[in-house]
Amino acid sequence: MESHDRPTLSHAVEEEIESEQIESHRTHREQLQGMMRATYPLGEPPPKRPKKLCNILRAYAVDLFIIEAYKYPPDPRMDHWLAVLAARIGKTVMDTLPKPDASIHTFVNLTYHARTEEMQEAVSEALTKEVQDYLSKWAFRRTTPNAESTAPEPERLKATITSPAAARRMEKYLRDNGIGLTDFASRAQTTDRTLRSFRKTGKVRRDIFEGIAKAMGTTKADLLKDPPIE
Repeated sequence: MESHDRPTLSHAVEEEIESEQIESHRTHREQLQGMMRATYPLGEPPPKRPKKLCNILRAYAVDLFIIEAYKYPPDPRMDHWLAVLAARIGKTVMDTLPKPDASIHTFVNLTYHARTEEMQEAVSEALTKEVQDYLSKWAFRRTTPNAESTAPEPERLKATITSPAAARRMEKYLRDNGIGLTDFASRAQTTDRTLRSFRKTGKVRRDIFEGIAKAMGTTKADLLKDPPIE
């Protein structure tokens, strides 16, 4: 039975969402754990980094949102579904923030860097923007129930971008500027593993591709240009 707040998806799609979100949880929680490690000598506290923390939380929330939202079928209820999804994702991120754990050498709470209200605001703003961008990109056309059968199906954007040329262009940028993969991954708000996969397959999620373009100081359109890379 279909829920009012969420479309009915196939078992295969549900399993795909679950698998991708598990990987997203792992990746972003590792980044959050890194914000909690106090490794400075002589007992000195680590520097407070509220901007970095909020950027990680924004990327975390948007990643979870995109993994599920891009698998929803076109429907007049899309705006409601996305609002409910955004609220659920926001709650999930905030409810599962890691706590200090001496067994894995974490010594400061995330609130050392930013207040809970600041973290919540960062997550909420990122998800609100993502919902708006999503509906705009898909050019979703609202229809009445009786008109669904004749209404044109909105053009769906794929959740991933495939461009081996863009991957080579990124590699050239790193080589020309002497930037390491770990450093660049931090700037692009992603992970070494994701960038290595992008270099190998030329395929990456759309939101991560946008982060790569921004970190390179260019646009998605320019990064996707066809001319060969020298």
